Amino acid sequence: MNRIPFGLQVNSSKLVDVHEVPRGIHSGCICPSCRIELVARQGHKNTWHFAHFTKNKPEEEITQCEYSFYVSVAMMARQLMDSFDICNIQLPLYERLVSVNGMSEWITITESREVALEDISVSQQMYGVDFDVLGKVQGKKKVVPLGLQFEYPERRIDLIQEPVEKPIGILAVDLTELESLFWEEKEHSLTFKDVLKTFLLDSAEGKRWLFHPKQYREITNAKQALEKKSSHNSLFSQVTYHDRTHTPYSTTRNAHQRTFTCTQCGHNYNFSASYGSRCPRCVQEVEEADCRPR
Repeated sequence: MNRIPFGLQVNSSKLVDVHEVPRGIHSGCICPSCRIELVARQGHKNTWHFAHFTKNKPEEEITQCEYSFYVSVAMMARQLMDSFDICNIQLPLYERLVSVNGMSEWITITESREVALEDISVSQQMYGVDFDVLGKVQGKKKVVPLGLQFEYPERRIDLIQEPVEKPIGILAVDLTELESLFWEEKEHSLTFKDVLKTFLLDSAEGKRWLFHPKQYREITNAKQALEKKSSHNSLFSQVTYHDRTHTPYSTTRNAHQRTFTCTQCGHNYNFSASYGSRCPRCVQEVEEADCRPR
């Protein structure tokens, strides 16, 4: 049986922190996953937690509750977010690798930043996608929905391919980050609810973008820029330069570059795309007859 930080209080039908209930069997809580009574372990050495109370219970009534930790955390996260009319939430950096014709570059879709999340609701669906939390963010020109999906070992979330060009942001929030944060809190200075609130709202850790309303526009623009650059490089690589006394040579990256000596200033330099056969120091066209390859 797992240690769990939150129990379902029978009287209120609300999730409560182990710090908020009486010690021992009188916690008044059950496991939100398997519904077995919970005992509040509030000792001096170990981190406080709920444990399943299985004493004097028939073996057939005792079920394995392998993922009750994550179930209780996900349920408390939804309950906590549902208690806000509006809240500030930290969003993570979002970068994508764009590739065109063998050329690649990383682009930034959005920087990490804090936004105000309004009109918050839980367990909602939009554009055929289920969300644990759904709210709205005021953009530069319009209000954009922002959905959160909680993930843990038995509930992994893949990148969203759809909705195409829909005005919505989708974040995955990895709750596995919380297990170590909870059990490291042994001083009881913070409740698990405090740790969870800080994790959800004040930190970008554990969050990753599944979909961003600007991503198609930014990726399209980046691809067009790469295609233009690729086309330019392709044309340039096909240009062949000649001098009067030597065989033609190409300006591709792997081609051997000749070294010239300026007859005006004596400066040695290589052929370049910027200056051609001109001396970069004099910025003056040097006739090939006056230049002598070395």
